[in-house]
Amino acid sequence: MIHQTYARNLAQTGQWAFVPGVPSAASTSPLYTVVLTIGYWLNLPFRLWTHGLGAVMLGLTGMLGLRLAEGSRRTSSGSA
Repeated sequence: MIHQTYARNLAQTGQWAFVPGVPSAASTSPLYTVVLTIGYWLNLPFRLWTHGLGAVMLGLTGMLGLRLAEGSRRTSSGSA
């Protein structure tokens, strides 16, 4: 919920703050916070945006892993 709080405050106030009006740097994943901010700007329900984003990233990670595995298999069988 820390990232959601930072994202909501960034979208609503333009401040990088956990408590509005008190800037801080406690978000350990700034890129994720900024991506979550987009959902607030689009007025999407935060759970829908967060879970949807997670599902898309999981799918992309799986496809990348498959491509890496296939490339590794071709390299291994080609050198034998």
